[in-house]
Amino acid sequence: MSEGRDEDLIRRAGASLDRSVEALDPATRAALAVARRRALGQGAKPAWRWPAFASPAAGLAFALLLALGVLLWPAAAPVPGLTPPVLAEAEFEVLDLLAVTDPAELVDEPDFYLWVEGELAEEGGQHAG
Repeated sequence: MSEGRDEDLIRRAGASLDRSVEALDPATRAALAVARRRALGQGAKPAWRWPAFASPAAGLAFALLLALGVLLWPAAAPVPGLTPPVLAEAEFEVLDLLAVTDPAELVDEPDFYLWVEGELAEEGGQHAG
């Protein structure tokens, strides 16, 4: 029942507004139409937009700034009293063995076992004395 009254009220209010608009002179109607279009248009338009070139330009500026920072960053100062280790010639042979990627290479060479035995005997003699 209230729906019928609401619809009737809406219809009467709409008719009253239409009559009041028709009673206005043409100049006022035109000014209201312009103001209405301007008000409706401002809601849809964003306040500010990035130009099309701004995103790539910002990325390029950031990359250049990052590269400049890396180039100008001071190198780490050496720690006093700390020197890099120096390897003896015998240790280079051990490094060569560690670099072997295929263990089958070592099994096929019996000289390897003789060499290891000699190295172990030499190390045992050095530490014992």
